Amino acid sequence: MKLQENTLSELTLIQSGVNTGCYKKGSSVYKLMDACKGCGKPYLANVYAVKKGKGLFCDQKCQCKGKNNPFYGKKHTKNAKKKQGVNKYGNPSTLTYWLNKGLSRSEAKQKLDNHNKSNSNRCIEFWIKKGYTKEQAKEQISNIQSSNGKLVKHNGTIPTQLDYWLSKGYTKEQAEQKLKERQTTFSLDICIKKYGKEKGKKVWKERQEKWQNTFNNKTPEEIERINRSKFRWGKNTGYSKISQELFWTLYNEIKDDFDHIYFAQLGKRKGKDLSGKNNEFFKILSDRNVFFDFFIKDVNKVIEFDGDYWHNETRGNIERDKLRDESILNEGYQILHIRERDWKQNQSKVVKQCLGYIYENS
Repeated sequence: MKLQENTLSELTLIQSGVNTGCYKKGSSVYKLMDACKGCGKPYLANVYAVKKGKGLFCDQKCQCKGKNNPFYGKKHTKNAKKKQGVNKYGNPSTLTYWLNKGLSRSEAKQKLDNHNKSNSNRCIEFWIKKGYTKEQAKEQISNIQSSNGKLVKHNGTIPTQLDYWLSKGYTKEQAEQKLKERQTTFSLDICIKKYGKEKGKKVWKERQEKWQNTFNNKTPEEIERINRSKFRWGKNTGYSKISQELFWTLYNEIKDDFDHIYFAQLGKRKGKDLSGKNNEFFKILSDRNVFFDFFIKDVNKVIEFDGDYWHNETRGNIERDKLRDESILNEGYQILHIRERDWKQNQSKVVKQCLGYIYENS
């Protein structure tokens, strides 16, 4: 990078760490060099390029002019370029190379695609060529992608990050709501609005079934991570703490009679999980996705704990809960609603009511 009068003032001086004394701009780190190999003037070079023995010039023009140019003193003929290793006719990474082998265009494209895959560490073919099995190859690719994902920093410039909305002046709560709205790009309402009522429902159902199949094929750890992420915007990690008092009481009463019980604080090893993870059962229905507060899979029975805040008796809440219940019942599940105020007034009565519901016809 060439130095102008105000170049250094626009950069941030690094005060500590490995690159102390260097300058930073975004995610790039620059080192002040004494003299460009081309023009002899001071310049800024990327520290990572310098470590690799590169970054000897202030810009591309200095690198390409005069004796620094690899073609200096040579005629730019095909033979001269071929000796330099840049002839497209001898480069298997170009379509021309394969067409010159006498292949048809479709065959040449296929050959080029196979060649590129076998030379890219993001493709299974690359690792199989090195002697890895298919499963080991997938694991290697996954590790590379995870590593690269951790290195990427967007500094709050992307609307799918919380920092973006905070930088706009929103409070944390407002930013979380904005981010949640931004990430909701596919829903039944959106499909109906785009395709009409009948076709919209069909598109939604096909998409949900496809997602459910993909979801079921994931590992238990991945499923747990996805379920947990659904609640990352909730103030109480997606469930009310008072509901867990009832659910633990019920669990201790029925755990010997049923094998598959789910609620927020019950860990996968059937112990108490106080890490903040939400272990509720997740289900994709025909028109919505739901999490069951307390679910016994053996008998398809659901208990919903209606907190006073989220389930107060306003028209909007009543309609919302009614539609949700209809969707659940249509899928063959049974539901019992327990109100928070009832639990606080008479806990033994509520426990007796729940146990009667659980063991009814079972």
